[in-house]
Amino acid sequence: MSKGRDFIKSNLFTGFVALLPLALLILVLGWLYGIIARIIFPIAQFYGTPGFVTNILALISLLVIIFLIGLAVRTGPGRWFAQRSDKYVLDKIPGYKIIKDIIKPFAGKGYQKSFQSVALVNLYENSVLVTAFVTDKSEKKGYTTVFVPTGPNPTSGQIVHLKDKYVHHVDVPVESVLKSIIAVGSGSKRILEKCPKIK
Repeated sequence: MSKGRDFIKSNLFTGFVALLPLALLILVLGWLYGIIARIIFPIAQFYGTPGFVTNILALISLLVIIFLIGLAVRTGPGRWFAQRSDKYVLDKIPGYKIIKDIIKPFAGKGYQKSFQSVALVNLYENSVLVTAFVTDKSEKKGYTTVFVPTGPNPTSGQIVHLKDKYVHHVDVPVESVLKSIIAVGSGSKRILEKCPKIK
């Protein structure tokens, strides 16, 4: 009975953690969309179609704002402001640090530090191959540590330690594999064709 409860609690926690980044994103986008829609509504009402025009203009405005923020953060002053905001404001929000740590490896080029390379692994020590990212390696023990992501959300998955013989390194960019995972396997042809194990 205790094992059953632990199993349920473990999976509930894992699901909650996996959904946190998406929930935060939806919350922030919904908040921004609401503000923009309230500003645009009087203009849309003037044209006689407030609902349709408001939604279209609010969506376009939201995309433009997101683009401009991304552009600004790439500049020196933008990076400085983002770092200060993150340290002195956002880090004070309960739960923000946990969410940030979860999505950090996948934000921008963060995955380049977390994922050393791409591999297809014999997770079950048989002919089944699973897409994974190499994260560490123990030369002394002959084991490789990999992160096996789940599609279409690569921020969730499992960490597995496998014998080196079950890890088949593939010369494919990490970025293209992340795109394949988000697309639930679309584009895997290139990964399979590059795998030395598959003749």
